[in-house]
Amino acid sequence: MNIYQLGFVAFVLYIIGGVIYRLYLSPIAKFPGPKLNALTFWVEIYYDVIKKGQYFHEVDKLHQKYGPIVRINPHELHIKDRDFYNDIYVGANVRKSDKWNLATKGFPTSGAGFSTVPHDLHRLRRGAINPYFSNLIMALPKRVAVFLNPQMIRSLKNQERIDKQIEDIVSGNNDYDKTASHRTIFHEILHSFLPASEKSITRLGHEAQSVIGAAIVTTSGVLSLTSFYLLWNPDKLENLRDSLKGVMADYPHSHPTWAQLEQVPYLAAVVNEGLRMAYGACSRLQRIAPDTAIQYHQWTIPAGIPVSMTSIDMLDDPKIYPSPRTFIPERWLSPKNQPNLQKNFIPFGKGTRSCVGIHVAQAELYLTLSTLFNPNNNVPKMQLFETDPSDVEMEFDLLAPAPKRDSLGVRVLIV
Repeated sequence: MNIYQLGFVAFVLYIIGGVIYRLYLSPIAKFPGPKLNALTFWVEIYYDVIKKGQYFHEVDKLHQKYGPIVRINPHELHIKDRDFYNDIYVGANVRKSDKWNLATKGFPTSGAGFSTVPHDLHRLRRGAINPYFSNLIMALPKRVAVFLNPQMIRSLKNQERIDKQIEDIVSGNNDYDKTASHRTIFHEILHSFLPASEKSITRLGHEAQSVIGAAIVTTSGVLSLTSFYLLWNPDKLENLRDSLKGVMADYPHSHPTWAQLEQVPYLAAVVNEGLRMAYGACSRLQRIAPDTAIQYHQWTIPAGIPVSMTSIDMLDDPKIYPSPRTFIPERWLSPKNQPNLQKNFIPFGKGTRSCVGIHVAQAELYLTLSTLFNPNNNVPKMQLFETDPSDVEMEFDLLAPAPKRDSLGVRVLIV
């Protein structure tokens, strides 16, 4: 038998061994789910890559067939149970919570807090940027990425600008922090308690790109969807404008603060309903308990196994939010409903890896919506132009929700 034959035999034995392990010897071999999904990632790849972000539909079908806990690929379990969300996305006082390394591979920001796998390192990195907030294709060579997707050139040029800014700050050529009323995120990290290895230009660039991407995509998505449904429902828009008459009385000479705007019940209801319907990050968010098992009813999930839930299942739960895809801010106005509504309200996630920019995002939503739809006559009024719910409703899971392919977004006429 020559070397090629030996190699072929070794390859066949490797495949057979992998099949036997995944189907019968894996720590999650006995969990419910189709054998094909347990055997290979190609099912998920087909729906998320070939069919462009459609695997979330298939996962929901699996739950309908197999129940609330399902093995959806060779390594991962998915749970659909509103009462178990807080047991997966826990605080540091409960247990450590790692990310799944495989789930971070499609991001070009491996050095950012968002993509950090180990619990302790994530906690360290997040601690350095908290003061600032209190106050697959990009992994390719640049020329290849731009060839495959010409729109990537904008992102790449933005990354170059960020890297240049960081270099100037590190070298001392940028002393913005000495005169500004607040420091940039770069200054916060550079002046933090992090070790020198955590302050490299590459890692700072990854952190900046991650923060900018998350802030732009999610917040703009909420604003777009909320604005659409206000214009689509004139009665809701009129209710909002009426509710703002007192607090916006002196606009544009002065603008109320975020704290003042939060006290307007109908505006708060509009913001919450917009956040709920826009989902935030809609993809599965895997968590790993690295050193302890998790008990789910009769199922013991071994330590080290990625477990995920999906925000869509929580935010569109019809038992908590009747008619979930109907824009109903009024559902948030009843005090007796608040505990139930808030239990499922997770547009920013929960636990140690919840969105670090939650307060910034909320401030942006309150300030922007109150300005766009203020009741005074000094702001141009808008009406929808050739836009309907299909232009904002989620069709594809691309980490953030994406509407139908031919959507031109929310278009308006200024009247």
